[in-house]
Amino acid sequence: MTEADMIDALRSALSAALVLALPLLLVGLLVGLISGLIQSLSNVQDAAAAFAPRLIAVALVAIALAGWMSSKVVDFAVMMMGCVLDLHVLTLTGVVK
Repeated sequence: MTEADMIDALRSALSAALVLALPLLLVGLLVGLISGLIQSLSNVQDAAAAFAPRLIAVALVAIALAGWMSSKVVDFAVMMMGCVLDLHVLTLTGVVK
């Protein structure tokens, strides 16, 4: 496995992590901004009032996207296992030492 292959695998891992985390982070950000705006307009400064809606929204989105997220993780794992298998075959044939 060359350095380019390692960099490509790392890039794939980071992009997969970003794609999986981005919907949850965006929902948390939007709900946090909206609840913060409502709190500032109503002069309610309660930490639970800011945390609870964000937690509920992120949990609901995680449940709704669980199937899609698991398929992305499985696709990435299959791709990585294929790379490991290719490396093992190349090692057995003597192409890579």
